[in-house]
Amino acid sequence: MYNANDLHLSMNTKHLAFLGGAALIAIVLIGVLSAQTQRTSSEFAVAATISPVADMAQQVLGDTAEVELILDPGASPHTFELTPRKATRLSRVDAIFGVGHGLDSWAEDTANIGSATFITLDEHVDLHCGADVHVHSEDEDHDEDEHGHEEEDHEDEHGHEEDEHEEDHDEEVHDDEHEEENVTCDPHYWLSVENASHMVDQLVEELSDLNPELADVYETNALIYLAELIELEAELASTLIAIENPHIITFHDSYHYMAEAYGFEVVGTFEPSPGLEPTPRQLAELQRLVGVYDIQTLYSEPQLSERAVQAFVNDLNVAIMELDPLGGTEGRTSYVELMRYNANIIAQNQ
Repeated sequence: MYNANDLHLSMNTKHLAFLGGAALIAIVLIGVLSAQTQRTSSEFAVAATISPVADMAQQVLGDTAEVELILDPGASPHTFELTPRKATRLSRVDAIFGVGHGLDSWAEDTANIGSATFITLDEHVDLHCGADVHVHSEDEDHDEDEHGHEEEDHEDEHGHEEDEHEEDHDEEVHDDEHEEENVTCDPHYWLSVENASHMVDQLVEELSDLNPELADVYETNALIYLAELIELEAELASTLIAIENPHIITFHDSYHYMAEAYGFEVVGTFEPSPGLEPTPRQLAELQRLVGVYDIQTLYSEPQLSERAVQAFVNDLNVAIMELDPLGGTEGRTSYVELMRYNANIIAQNQ
């Protein structure tokens, strides 16, 4: 069994020195892989919710199976709707891989179409969680209404004074449990190459459990791909190290993992959560941030409409450039291409 942690290297001299050897390792492993891929299983099939996850899974699977991508390139995960045709294809998969934490929670229902298991690839990732993280889900408004209704009913039924202390205690315990169970985490963790390597680790583990006869193939493929990710990490660090202004404002709150990994900072976002336009007070704060940090560019996303932000950028005379968290389109079909694209866009406009 390989130890993938040995390949999770941050950018220092030791890690850069490894890159030359990584290419040689890849050549040797490809030879081993070619002798093993005859042990394929045509009946084994998996799906992935978004393009970056699908590409990682495909890299580990190699030519042993095809990954079914659920979210079409260019579409937003926040407005996903399952078509009958796609439902039919998904009924035959063994597992669905996703990122979880509200971004692709619809995949759990999708998995129920057949006998698939929905697997969140966050097991080895250091997640950003807390009160400042907000992810809007389809059920959020419903939950708020339902919670308010329940509070009213509780008041009506238990308005009397007896057992008041016991009720207060029960409410405190319930609130504590609810808080622990509903901690919000930023789901955009794949936008850090280090996190992507952790996701690949888990993919190897999960795929090997699902299809043990090809475990050696998955491990070999992963070693080759992790070596490629090490080279990508070095490239991104080199691209972004020289940016003049490390402060950016984005359309949607997607890039904190990437910012932390590569030395820039997201100081503001236009949409407080997907589909919600900013309030006048929030717009005033963004305008202040543009001045304080000398912001020249606001970064939009191809999956979200720019109409809401157009008046804002026109008033402040800032440009709009496009960062892409999901890819899957021409020029950024693979995860490596996607991360390279985003790094170059930021470097060229900061």
